[in-house]
Amino acid sequence: MIVPARRILLLTLPLLLASGCFWDNDGGVEPPPPGFSYVPAGSYRMGEPGLFDPYEGTRRVSLRRGFIIAQTELTVHEALPLFNAGRRHGEAALVGDVLYFSETGDRLLALQGHEELLYDAAGDSLALRGGADPGLPLRRVTWYGAAALCDWRNQAEGLPRSYVIQGLEWVCGPGGNPYDAMGWRLPTEAEWEYAARYPDHRQYSWGDRNPDCATCNGRSSPAAPPCEAGPLPVASYSPQGDAYLFLSDLAGNLREWVQDWYGDWIDYEPLVDPVDVNAYDLEKGLRGGSHDGPFEALSGWYRDRAFPDEADGATGLRMVRTWY
Repeated sequence: MIVPARRILLLTLPLLLASGCFWDNDGGVEPPPPGFSYVPAGSYRMGEPGLFDPYEGTRRVSLRRGFIIAQTELTVHEALPLFNAGRRHGEAALVGDVLYFSETGDRLLALQGHEELLYDAAGDSLALRGGADPGLPLRRVTWYGAAALCDWRNQAEGLPRSYVIQGLEWVCGPGGNPYDAMGWRLPTEAEWEYAARYPDHRQYSWGDRNPDCATCNGRSSPAAPPCEAGPLPVASYSPQGDAYLFLSDLAGNLREWVQDWYGDWIDYEPLVDPVDVNAYDLEKGLRGGSHDGPFEALSGWYRDRAFPDEADGATGLRMVRTWY
């Protein structure tokens, strides 16, 4: 069983639904904003159970700080004002159908073929396509775009930036330690998996029962077709597909960017607050599987990867923040 650093005080469901958040209020922890859940510090066994491989296998991980995590993937409704604020502040520039980060030239968002977003020339802004559902999760965003969105939210809320550009590298947190960042950021792989499998090392975010089209937007078996042709509005499978901490779509819908570069663990030693900061690994980690991804990607321990400037219709994000 996952061992929390603080005792979880279970709130009644009506209170959880009314507040829109979940948190441990036994120990002076402030409640998170609506739409976020608190994940207490603790230890767990990360990785695929029974896989004893020094590069990909299971190992003991401890997270010394609690954090809050978005209950849903970031929606297009939430992303639009952040993208437009980045453009107004001169930090993002639209060239053709691609939004770039002005300082580094990194790709942030691909508008070509985007199903929900377009450039509105009259308003000189990104806008929702006519008829598009604003509750759909943001997709076709690169890792750089996901990180930039976190900092534009920090800017809007008066929080310190989480990301600092050093050369061509986006460094998260003081000294490159994302756990010490005070603002919004992407979750580390360890945080993402901990939240998805909390509190009992479950195989899937909802438990150990195999996926089906009533619990997630994915595949019900390795040979089955996708349940849906594309992503659905966030929380479409709530509550039956939710994780213990009321987190939706941690399996299927869109795969989600995480903070870490994708690399192999180098031994079986227990890890404390792990994060892969080695840019020589070249690719960034992805978690959670997508609506059209492989069946095995729906498990809480499955690791995926992509180059940080890639953007496709099956990849999005959710934000976290270290919470004291």
